[in-house]
Amino acid sequence: MLLGRSKRRHEHADHTRSLPRRAIERQLSRRDVPLREKTLWRMLYETAARASEVLALDVERLDLANRRAPVRSKGRERSSGVHWGGTGTGRPET
Repeated sequence: MLLGRSKRRHEHADHTRSLPRRAIERQLSRRDVPLREKTLWRMLYETAARASEVLALDVERLDLANRRAPVRSKGRERSSGVHWGGTGTGRPET
């Protein structure tokens, strides 16, 4: 039996820690960072989407009212969507 002879691969522990929300907000409120960069990082943070998915977003297809955007996921033929929260990405500028 093949399963009896195979060995389980060792899994490496992931000690990556997420940044506290305050640290994220502090970085995204800096005036020396271009708006385009702040928007990219906020979208990545709030949607947990891949960078390629966020970079391929079509601005004209954003559903701002529902905070959704269609994306083409990795390896999929059909489009799926990302949803972002209201912590700043969808907030209108004042």
